[in-house]
Formats: sequence, C-alpha cells, structure tokens
Amino acid sequence: MLSFFPNPYPDELFYSLVTRYHIRSGNKSFKQTLIELLEYYPNQLYSLALPNNLNHLIKRVPSTSTLNFERLIWEHTLYPFYRILLTSSEAWSLSKCMRGKLSEPIYKIAKFYQHSELKQTSLKFCPDCVRQDINNFGEAYWHRMHQVPGIFICLPHNCFLIESRIPLITNNLQHEPANLENCVLSSLKVYAPETIQCLKKLATNIELLMQCDISFQGLPWLRNQYQNYLVQGGFIPKKRGDRVRFDAKSFLHEILRYYKQEFWDIVKPGTYGKLEEYLAYCLLGCDVTATIERVIHVILISFLSDSLQDFFGTKFAQTKTILGI
Repeated sequence: MLSFFPNPYPDELFYSLVTRYHIRSGNKSFKQTLIELLEYYPNQLYSLALPNNLNHLIKRVPSTSTLNFERLIWEHTLYPFYRILLTSSEAWSLSKCMRGKLSEPIYKIAKFYQHSELKQTSLKFCPDCVRQDINNFGEAYWHRMHQVPGIFICLPHNCFLIESRIPLITNNLQHEPANLENCVLSSLKVYAPETIQCLKKLATNIELLMQCDISFQGLPWLRNQYQNYLVQGGFIPKKRGDRVRFDAKSFLHEILRYYKQEFWDIVKPGTYGKLEEYLAYCLLGCDVTATIERVIHVILISFLSDSLQDFFGTKFAQTKTILGI
C-alpha cells in the first residue's frame, strides 16, 4: 500500500495527480513513479486521456482515500468524452480496459484515430483557472476539461485556452506540473464574435454529453438519424431509391452560414478546402469507418437538430459512477 496519494482537486487530470504524487514522493526517476502507481510506464499520447491498469493504483491507495475506480475515470480522465457515441457494451469494454492491463491498443477500443482528436501539441490551461487554483489550493493543476478535444474555451471564465510549454508527445516520461513557469501567458488571436459563439456552443454541448447518460444505439442508427434529418431539411429527396442522393453542395452552403471558415480552421485545421466531401462522409459514411470523429458529430448533430435531447430521443439523465464492472 502507498503511504500517501494526493486527494484530487476538482476536475484534475489524472496526469496532474501523478505529477503531484511524484513531486511529493521523493522518487528519483519518473519511470519509478509510473511503475509504482500503474505497474508500467505508458506512452503519454494515450495515457494522458485514457490511462489503464488503474485497478493497480486503486488497490494501493491508503484506506483513508475516497478515490475509487469509478470516480477516477469519470472525474479525472477523458473516459466521459470517449464514451460519447459508444454503445453500452463498447463503453463497458473501454472502462474494463482502463481498469486492467491492455490486451489491444486503447485507441482502437475507444474508436479514435491515433492522432485525429489530439491535434493540440501541448497541454492547455486557462490563465484565470491558474490564478484561482493558486489562491484556493496553493498550487495550480492541469484541468481535465481543458484537454478535451473540441474545447477551446474555459466556460466558467469565458476565456480562451492557451497552450502551455508542456508537449503532449515526448519520449521523456517526465510529467510536468501546471506552474507559472510552464503556463506562460501569450498573445491571443482576435476572433470574430460569431466564431466565439460557435466555439462556446460546441464546448457547452460536449460538456453536456460528457455529463449525461445517453443510451446510444450504434453508428448505423446515427447514420439513419442523419438521413432522416437531411430529408427533413431538403438535402435528400423524400422519395428515395436504392441510392441516397445527398445534395452536399446545398448542405455545405447552409452549414457555412453558421459555422464559417474561421471556426473550421480552429476546430479541424486543413479540412476547409475539402469540407464538402468530408462532411458528406461523416454524415453518410459514419457507420462504415472504424473510428468516430466525435467533435464533428457533435457539430453536425447540433446543426441538424433543435437540441441534443431531441436528436437522441431521450431525456438526459446525469451519469452515475456505478459501472457494475
């Protein structure tokens, strides 16, 4: 059993928890810390969002700790984000892999392309959160919601997130704290008001989906839902033959009236020139791919439907940290 383990701060990223433990442990190497806590030293690209073998840690935390597996993955990892658009059985498989040792790459289980949803190059921070955390806790820490794909704004402070000096991908196992040396203020680009509003809406919807329980029925169901909404919008003829005739140009014209180029350059850099084909594939080919573009699907769903609840056809219930595993 560990002699101590830090109590998590609100919305603290697991990476940050491990970092604080290492600083207080007196261990000489970070490799030693990772083996001590997780019984292995992981690739940071995936462990940052979806660490595994967490049962090893939970069994070793002091008996006085309130930390358990469910609380850890729901409140301190990106499991709630990658659970979006997974069926119940798929979400169970993902949580099971995080509980124990991996039998296959976790990005395959979570259905995301290795680099597609981790476009940022560094850990992000909100300068107002850094100041607030230092005042409240005596130190800053890495916030989980700041690292979620598709979130570019800290909603509580209405502040754009800034990339820190700490890279996401590195061969160095060392974890770095969210201190004033690593979280350096930089000049921010000025964006159009409509872009800011769209980014706020995207962040709000992602946060809502992370917090609520949705009985997702699978990607074929998602494709059918898209098709129904596209028919209602006049982008697919009501009388359909064997082949779906999707008016991709009209759809692109309509979506660009709201989500303009500046928005796409932030959310999905490099896709604007091929946006028509890309969105058509996301809408009508989502069930034939092995990966899920969650951020893009949240955008498409909120564009096509009056509300997320209407689209999924259910009232959202707050998620419960009882997985029955």
